Amino acid sequence: MKTLTFGSWVLVLLSMIAQATAQEVPPIRPLPLPEARVSGGPESAQGNVWLRLSADHQLGYVQGLLEGTFYGYLHACTKAQIVARSVPHLQEKCMENAPAAHLKSEQYMALVTEFYSKYPQDRALPMRRLLEKLLKPGMTTDGVHKWLDELIEDVRRVNAN
Repeated sequence: MKTLTFGSWVLVLLSMIAQATAQEVPPIRPLPLPEARVSGGPESAQGNVWLRLSADHQLGYVQGLLEGTFYGYLHACTKAQIVARSVPHLQEKCMENAPAAHLKSEQYMALVTEFYSKYPQDRALPMRRLLEKLLKPGMTTDGVHKWLDELIEDVRRVNAN
């Protein structure tokens, strides 16, 4: 019978600990959204990219998206009012459709991280699309996941017919 050296025991123990603590990450599922195509392997999926970003970069992304969305709507709605001068209050009506932030940027950042951590199979969902969904009042990470499940099921149903 062969005896193990101390170093061998350590390696065996570390291997057992690694196997016991390793979490099985499900594969990224394909999503029926053209912008959700993952090319370049799973590491290039938006959720995996998000999780590798520093907190400063994540916060900057969220703040940039929120500000860019607001100013994009403002610019488009102002142009619409200029073009259609005869339509009263067009700019105000148009701006009512602009997504409004109901939470602080840090809270949206935490929700994005929560979503990609809780649902690794949905990491193909682009950060922009995830944040757009989370901007809807009352939307949660579970709600976004449910929306994706329903979207996938709807596409399957249509393709089956």
